Amino acid sequence: MDIVQEILNLPNYYYEYFGNDEKIHMVILGGQSCRTSDVIENFEICSQYFQQMEEVYEKKELTEDDKKILALNMHKIQRLCDSRKEGIHSLKEQKDYLNKLKGEEVKQLELQVKMYKEARRYYKDYIYKCR
Repeated sequence: MDIVQEILNLPNYYYEYFGNDEKIHMVILGGQSCRTSDVIENFEICSQYFQQMEEVYEKKELTEDDKKILALNMHKIQRLCDSRKEGIHSLKEQKDYLNKLKGEEVKQLELQVKMYKEARRYYKDYIYKCR
């Protein structure tokens, strides 16, 4: 998986990974245009929705309710990701940031990209059609 292209082809989403520096990194990445901000006010809320998504996504069998939870939380996260930090705002800066990540960090992001992509499919199937 080309993690850079995958992320930049998606809307802005919240990503969280445990870095080689033994710290948790929280970042908003994506190909959607947005404003630049020094402080991301919605990190805590995004993190809560993200944790719920991961918990549900890790199940072996997903029920329809699980799929709806994934879809709704993905949509909530997307709506909250309306800015990126200085230094990882432009597409080039994001590419540079992602290209500096190492093996395990990249694997964590790959799983999150898969989760978001599945949640997008569920959104189309379970949420968008109901509107």
